[in-house]
Amino acid sequence: MQQVAVAIDELYRDDASAPSGWHLKDGLRRELRGAVRRLVAKQRERLENWKDIPAQVDAFAVQHYFKG
Repeated sequence: MQQVAVAIDELYRDDASAPSGWHLKDGLRRELRGAVRRLVAKQRERLENWKDIPAQVDAFAVQHYFKG
C-alpha cells in the first residue's frame, strides 16, 4: 500500500503528469483519476470501496497539490 501512496504522490508532483493548472483542466483531471484508479485497482482485494478512492484523491489533490 505504501508503494501505491508514493506512486500517487509522484503522479501529482510530476510536472509531466500534473502540469501547472492541471486542476482547471477537466480532461487532465479525468486522466489523473484514471491513473489513480489503475494503481488502486491492483490492491482492490485489500481496499474497501476502492472505486471511491480516485475521486477522494482528486479532491485532496486539488487542495494539496495546487500548482498555480
